[in-house]
Amino acid sequence: MMTDLLNIDSHGTAIRTEVFHGQGHQDAAIVLAHGSDGMTEPWAALIREYAADLANQGFLTVVPGYFAKTRTVP
Repeated sequence: MMTDLLNIDSHGTAIRTEVFHGQGHQDAAIVLAHGSDGMTEPWAALIREYAADLANQGFLTVVPGYFAKTRTVP
């Protein structure tokens, strides 16, 4: 499994996005959206583990850090 960090533009705001590549279901992606605690521990490790598990099953999985756009504080 391979992972990448990408910045995706959202109307002028860079959204840091973690991408977990799977072998298989290339016509769709699963988006994991964190909750109100954001990507803080222990949740970040659990979200990344879940994304890695999905990628190992063949799914392209993305985890956007959307608080950059909403300016929400965990």
